[in-house]
Amino acid sequence: MKYYCLLTLILSCSICYAQSDSIVPFDKAYKRVYTITKVSGNERPAIDGKLDDDFWTKQGKWSDPFIQVMPYERRITASPTKVKILYDNKYIYVGIYCKDAVPEKMNRFIGNRDDNSIGDLVSIAFDTYHDYRAAPEFNINLGGNKTDLVVTDKLSVNLYWNAVWEGRTHINPTDSSWTVEMRIPFNQLRYNRISGSDIWGLHVRRIIRRNNEVQNWSLIPLKNNGHVFSFGEMHGMTGLPKPQEIEILPYVMGKYIREPEIPGSPYQKGYRWKGNAGLDAKAALSDYTLDLTVNPDFGQVALDPSVMNLTAYETYYDENRPFFQEGKYIVDFPVGTDMMFYSRRIGALPSLSPEGIDNKNSFAQTIENVPIIGALKLTGTNRRGLTLGVIESVTDCSSINVTRNGAKSSEEIEPLTNFTVARVQKNWKGNTLLGGMLTSVNRALNEPVLENSLVRNAFTGGVDFTQYFSNRLYYIDMKGMFSSLNGSTGAITQLQRNVVHYFQRTSSKDYLNVDENRTSLNGTGGYLKAGRKGNTKWSFSETFNWLSPGFDLNDIGYLKQADMMSNETMAEFRQTNPWKLFRSNTLTFTQLNQWNYGRKPLGNSFAFAWKTMFTNRYEANITQTYGWNQVDNRRLRGGPDIWFGEWYSMNATFNTDKARRVMFTMQYSGNYNLRGDYGLNTFAPGLSFRLGNHVYLAGTFNYAHNTDHLQYVSTVATSLPSESVYIAGRMNQKTYGLTMKLQVNITPDISLQWYGSPFTSAAKYIDFKKAANPASHIRGDRFYTFLPDEISYSDGKYEVLNNSGNYTFTNPDFNFNEFRSNLVVRLEYHPGSTLYIVWQHSMSNQAGYYLQGWDQNLERMFGLPSTNVLMVKLNYWYNL
Repeated sequence: MKYYCLLTLILSCSICYAQSDSIVPFDKAYKRVYTITKVSGNERPAIDGKLDDDFWTKQGKWSDPFIQVMPYERRITASPTKVKILYDNKYIYVGIYCKDAVPEKMNRFIGNRDDNSIGDLVSIAFDTYHDYRAAPEFNINLGGNKTDLVVTDKLSVNLYWNAVWEGRTHINPTDSSWTVEMRIPFNQLRYNRISGSDIWGLHVRRIIRRNNEVQNWSLIPLKNNGHVFSFGEMHGMTGLPKPQEIEILPYVMGKYIREPEIPGSPYQKGYRWKGNAGLDAKAALSDYTLDLTVNPDFGQVALDPSVMNLTAYETYYDENRPFFQEGKYIVDFPVGTDMMFYSRRIGALPSLSPEGIDNKNSFAQTIENVPIIGALKLTGTNRRGLTLGVIESVTDCSSINVTRNGAKSSEEIEPLTNFTVARVQKNWKGNTLLGGMLTSVNRALNEPVLENSLVRNAFTGGVDFTQYFSNRLYYIDMKGMFSSLNGSTGAITQLQRNVVHYFQRTSSKDYLNVDENRTSLNGTGGYLKAGRKGNTKWSFSETFNWLSPGFDLNDIGYLKQADMMSNETMAEFRQTNPWKLFRSNTLTFTQLNQWNYGRKPLGNSFAFAWKTMFTNRYEANITQTYGWNQVDNRRLRGGPDIWFGEWYSMNATFNTDKARRVMFTMQYSGNYNLRGDYGLNTFAPGLSFRLGNHVYLAGTFNYAHNTDHLQYVSTVATSLPSESVYIAGRMNQKTYGLTMKLQVNITPDISLQWYGSPFTSAAKYIDFKKAANPASHIRGDRFYTFLPDEISYSDGKYEVLNNSGNYTFTNPDFNFNEFRSNLVVRLEYHPGSTLYIVWQHSMSNQAGYYLQGWDQNLERMFGLPSTNVLMVKLNYWYNL
């Protein structure tokens, strides 16, 4: 027995020794400290990626070796990394040494600027205010591709922040290593020069793509309680230069547009020339940065994807314009998928369009987005932890030339409008955050048609508060908002009747009604949330959310619908270290209940989600949701509610190893009513190829089959006064799409990118019916299907004749075809200065009939008249 105990003791000691030798203790890995060195003299290193000159070999000190985060947290890696950081009165210098255990498999792929998803990579981020909120980050991959971004404590990333800095890489085959050299100007950063502290937050990271290994200089646990909050510290930041930055980026642009000619039109003659000029400017104002844009042009930004939206709701598009994306995290005020500031409202399509344009006897000028006269933005954080964000923008009054039966006139379709956004937030050591936000939209409504259609003044405001407890393990998060809109009786009546509100709903007559004498609309919204998260396997939260019937954000924000209350319970388990076949696992359970303000249940559901990465670095994400008591109060466009009962949905994504040169992806989504009322299946397989180190090809095919027995068709008036009939039909819709991308990066500063997407959606309607008692739980009582002798078809219209009256509605069959492509050649010929050559090609048509099969639609699509735009844009960066 004593020999057994002795053997056990020896074995235990051996295991403990092995573990202590290969695993860094948490207290020696987390929140490390690095002391930066200030260099003297006028010596400057040549930024060539090499670290062999005296500047690097005789000054400063190397950091402790980096620690592996993935796949094994705190494991000592076989490919060690270290960093050295120096500074002088103008620059921060960063040198990083990367040893590689398998040098022949180094990934040196070159990608587009601001694409940090490819190639072996290193990055460095500075929490310059040491307030745990956000940090500018600089990335460079082995191919020399640079990315600059701002990352927040909640790990949201803004890639639209652009800085002017230098970075180079160098491979040393004899040492099986590669090195990085960066020179970052102080004038590209914002910081507190006089704050009583010499401490910045610091995070340095390395990614080895072939095995998806991630290393940190100072450990940020995968189950962390805040990304920036978990940064290490950099001491010794004293005697910093006073920020005195003034940047000017003027541009000139020329554009040739070749478009379909309309016979007889004095406006669409088949071609147009267009030129433009403007500038962006940036200036440091103490702790804040002032951004200014005058007459901006965003012709080189990415195209919006093609969609066919058959719902009542507005389609949401991402913002791609750099001016509004940079610093976006400061003015964010989200509530789930809704938000107080949606920058796409500024410079959007005109609100109105001229009536009666048939392109035979009446013609109208082509107009694009509403022009932005100018915009300014003030953002930053002062030494007392007060963060401020202000955006002010003015869009021009837009008029359109119209010719009706030979008579020419000009019609105003968008008024002169001022947009204001102001956001403030105070931070106390990263554990307490208190803030507020105000927005306003003010329109100069000088024409009766505009005054009767648009809100004159729209004001919104909000307060948010977050409090963390127990080293950020527990938290309380809350937001409260209000909105107040005023205008003419006609404009406010339209507002009450739109999809956000639908005050005319019969189901809400007990507490809502359309008041045609109102000149204002007010409401509130917000949420209260409490939970547990952070460095723990188990997390949970409880959230109560409300949006009152009169609440509205859509003059400058985004709100899908009001008149909603909900309660959500979430529990989550996270396993971050490898286990058997899995590299990581996250299991999430969610239960949701919803009501309207009349206390009527709108639905209950529970969802189970599983997100995993396998040991071969394949990834899968599956979410399954089961719901009951589903009520749709928007489908009949202001008509009665429809009860759908039980439903089930599944969303799944899968991809092979992202580090491989060939990657396969698959996305599937399905949504079914268990009583057979509707069913939607969507498949999206994709392939991507990396050819050598300079070429990337990707393609994704999208197919969706949607069958809906209760698809809304029309609301028609009957022969009976003040009564409407809500028509639905059985829809069979098929949608096809192909998204293709080609990217060629000759050098990190010279790139060519092509995007093309043919898109088709076609639908056939049969079995037309009218709403009878749509809230009934008995399926046959909800709708009455017209008998063959009660409905007839002629000249594109259906006519109904039965005891409910005589009425007609247009044939809802449709066939939508669109092809859009974009070719962009980008040359950064000087730091911060870029030449763009852009070719855009598009053709689009929607017809009122059904054409089956994608082959026939493709044949028709490529026979459509097309629009081609050739644009050349040049800007030049000045730093004063």
